[in-house]
Amino acid sequence: MSKDCVFNICELWNGLLLGFVSSAVASVLVLLIVRHNGKRELKRRFSKAEGDYTGYRYDQDSLIPETNPASRATIKYKHENLLSMSLTELEGRNAKGENLIWTGEMRLDFETSGTVVWRYLNLDDKLQFGFKRCLMREEDGKFYVYLAGEDPYGKEILVKEPSKLDSR
Repeated sequence: MSKDCVFNICELWNGLLLGFVSSAVASVLVLLIVRHNGKRELKRRFSKAEGDYTGYRYDQDSLIPETNPASRATIKYKHENLLSMSLTELEGRNAKGENLIWTGEMRLDFETSGTVVWRYLNLDDKLQFGFKRCLMREEDGKFYVYLAGEDPYGKEILVKEPSKLDSR
């Protein structure tokens, strides 16, 4: 060995330790940034349905919804691809004369489709629940959520008016 090169084992260990710690800190920071950006992107994609809606039912075997509102609904973004939904029927009533209310969780497979698992909250000591497929579309300044339930629950379309649309 030449006299200019001095090998010090302590400096080697200090360099390895500093390299390990700085790599770990950098990895954690990158992970947190990627995770935050991913959550923000999911919220941007799936919160479009959030808002207050007016619901219209379909006549039997008809492709055109009725003109009189049948329900009022509220959809809220929870997290990732999960939204909560509350719907008050304007026509249906329980034994106490209250409007029927059902709530559900909407799990979206894509930005435009998913499944709602629902249950009635005030249906006279009866447990009633089920699932509905949902399709979503934004068109002509309105946002539509189409719900198709299993029998005996039919089809319904929820409409968010332009004044209720967010500027996302």
